[in-house]
Amino acid sequence: MDVTDYNNGMFDGKHFHFEKKWIKKKDYDNFHERNRRICDISLRKIRFRKYGTGVAMFVIFSLFAAAIDVLPRLKSLNTAWKSLKEETNILKTLYDYVNGWDATLKTSIYLTLYSVLMLILIIVLVIGICRVLGNNEKYNKIKLMSEQSAY
Repeated sequence: MDVTDYNNGMFDGKHFHFEKKWIKKKDYDNFHERNRRICDISLRKIRFRKYGTGVAMFVIFSLFAAAIDVLPRLKSLNTAWKSLKEETNILKTLYDYVNGWDATLKTSIYLTLYSVLMLILIIVLVIGICRVLGNNEKYNKIKLMSEQSAY
């Protein structure tokens, strides 16, 4: 039976107190094994979170790129837009107002909306990269801690 003696000193300003802990080697080894398992689980969670953010950003970029290219060519949207002139509600006013614009104004509004969308996507990309790097830093830190506790 191996017994390890740990002396922890504590100073309260006047006296120095020692607290003796007697820990069996088997309990100490079990404690370290549990900590190692917890670190492995944490590493797996962080690693999957990192991949999830990257996959989500890729899907969002792909959907926006496809939508920007496909939406102007959809016939159902064109027929829905043209059917607004028969109705008598606020959308008819919007239809008349937008049809009064010339082609250069429509193009500049399209480019402005496209630029705003790209700006939002860039901000999301920067935030995503910061999250991935932060998770990678946590991953490396926990990995280093688990490697040090293994020795």
